[in-house]
Amino acid sequence: MKNHEEKLEREREKLDLLIDEVMSAPIAKNKALIKQSRKVDALIVKVQKEMEKSNKSKGEHLR
Repeated sequence: MKNHEEKLEREREKLDLLIDEVMSAPIAKNKALIKQSRKVDALIVKVQKEMEKSNKSKGEHLR
């Protein structure tokens, strides 16, 4: 999970840089920004699923 969290942080930083670059242009027309945003979204989902899986397995150990 740590690996996905680190990758997520790097990709979020890239997204922030792209947002800064295109502040005056319509976001919907910037394909690089949309692509990076989707990449960050996918990583967020992976991290959340791993956290749920981890929490679930911790809960089973407590029973």
